[in-house]
Amino acid sequence: MIKRLLKNPISVTGLVLVLFFAFIALAAPLLAPPPRPCQPFLSYWVPAWILESLGQRVQPCNPYKIPQDGRWATPRPPNEKHLLGTTAYQYDILYGLIWGTRTAFHVGLTVTLSILAIGLILGALSGYYGRWIDELLMRVTEIFLAFPFLVAAMVLTAILGRGLDKVMIALIVFGWPTYARLVRGEVLSAKEREYVLAARASGASDGRIIFRHVLPNTIYPALVLASLDMGSMVLSAAALSFLGLGSETGYADWGQMISFTRNYLTELDEYWYTVIYPGGAILLFVLGWNLLGDAFRDVLDPRLRGVK
Repeated sequence: MIKRLLKNPISVTGLVLVLFFAFIALAAPLLAPPPRPCQPFLSYWVPAWILESLGQRVQPCNPYKIPQDGRWATPRPPNEKHLLGTTAYQYDILYGLIWGTRTAFHVGLTVTLSILAIGLILGALSGYYGRWIDELLMRVTEIFLAFPFLVAAMVLTAILGRGLDKVMIALIVFGWPTYARLVRGEVLSAKEREYVLAARASGASDGRIIFRHVLPNTIYPALVLASLDMGSMVLSAAALSFLGLGSETGYADWGQMISFTRNYLTELDEYWYTVIYPGGAILLFVLGWNLLGDAFRDVLDPRLRGVK
């Protein structure tokens, strides 16, 4: 599979983009050191609870807070002090872009893995057992699918209150139904195949059949969808942040950085850097995952092999 991915120029482009952003996220403390460094330095990469279990004393810090050089409402162009300029209210764009990469991965991975896990479990139970379990789970799924995704997430975020964690909860609540429907269809087909019938005849329990035989052979379409959703979930979170429903003011979030420029959208000839840099980061991040997802689909779907 890896050889096929590396032979496809589209997949290589997507992989390069994703690895580039991954490097930026990992190297953020070195590329853009916070004004107040976290102690110990290892806490930038290792969770605090692990360090504390090893006897390390971790001092609370917030490296995601973008440094603010005054409170002047008008953005400033790139200069020696701020290489990419500042947004309105003087938030450093370069710092926000670098630490915003970590925010993008945090949102994308948390939301995508959560909805993938929920969809796998509910879809497998619905497809394998059928009858009233299938009816109940699918009717609930259809209720969630009836709501427009972004509008529903916006309403729920407004109810829960502002915050990045609230945004992720809203995206998870309305993001799993697509996976459940997809997995259910695959399980309905897989549970009638010979290897499942043989496992059932040998006395294997339902849990063993589902997790050992059914899901490993039906998970690939869901994985492809998850790779595509990594970018779309980050885009949805950025949209909510742009509308003022995301992270707190000054947090390293690409969507919020663009929202600072709402009053200057008619003057982009002068303040272009306030939109181009964070907007370009969102574009390339989403593009990288979409290209990678398309490549995974071509490799994992046997119906597309040999099709150009």
